[in-house]
Amino acid sequence: MALVISLAMLGAGVGMRVLGVAGNLMSLGALDFGLLVDGAVVMVEHIFHEQLQRSAAPGTSRAEFISRAGAYVARPTLFSVLTILLVYVPVLSLSGVDGKMFRPMALVVVMALGASLLLSLTYIPAATALWLRARDVPERVPWLARQIEKIHRPVLRWASAHPKSITTLVIMPAVYSYLRGRRAGKPGA
Repeated sequence: MALVISLAMLGAGVGMRVLGVAGNLMSLGALDFGLLVDGAVVMVEHIFHEQLQRSAAPGTSRAEFISRAGAYVARPTLFSVLTILLVYVPVLSLSGVDGKMFRPMALVVVMALGASLLLSLTYIPAATALWLRARDVPERVPWLARQIEKIHRPVLRWASAHPKSITTLVIMPAVYSYLRGRRAGKPGA
């Protein structure tokens, strides 16, 4: 995982050099390392899951189960990163002062996310095939995760059964913020 951040930043740095983008607070400030490792985390988590299934049903080769696990999450990972990248398309189309300020930031984020996506779909499955051992995968879900799941399942069931209540709970703060925002700057606000 740590290498994904480093290599994605290296890819962004190479792209910055090629495109002549200066490395400064504005161009590098929008990078979120959490975004860079999302695809890799999804890939490794699913490979862990497949490793547990493989333990329950031996017979498939190591390369086969990692390939199957990687293929299973490759498409959702690709589309999730592409969705994030789409956010930056309007920023890339800015011109004038706005373009000079924000285009470098968008370019760097796009290059870093592109590099992390490439690494998630290639390097991560290869690295797990080389280094993940059966003993590295926990035999059961950790205690804290089991406790959270005990709370989460009933809450999720209730929320699924009461969509109008959940929608109301979500909309109320938005309406309140809108009404407060309309009064902002007015005397007595």
